[in-house]
Amino acid sequence: MSPNMPSSARTASSMTVEDSVQVIIIELRRCLLEDLKVAVEEEKLGPHVPLFDDGVGLDSITLFELIAIIEKRYEITFAVESLNSQVFANLEAVARQVHSMLDERGTVEGRP
Repeated sequence: MSPNMPSSARTASSMTVEDSVQVIIIELRRCLLEDLKVAVEEEKLGPHVPLFDDGVGLDSITLFELIAIIEKRYEITFAVESLNSQVFANLEAVARQVHSMLDERGTVEGRP
């Protein structure tokens, strides 16, 4: 595991799945606000706010950049079949997908 990987990818064994997902949501929110400079107020960027249309209003280029950042930070690769509107509906959906991918490779140790 890379020392640059976010702490959310190095969760302690005492963390539950929900705790891990919440940590990933915080990292994704920071990524959108600081790295991608998405023009939305932080308090309006909740875990269930749609990432497209009337929510955050991401366009396809910003989504591509977000995917690239996630893949680099968490050292994962999204499968083609996971690149859909359900997985990227909101921050919680993305965080659950990232958690699942990390869990599949054994990086996330937290279990309910």
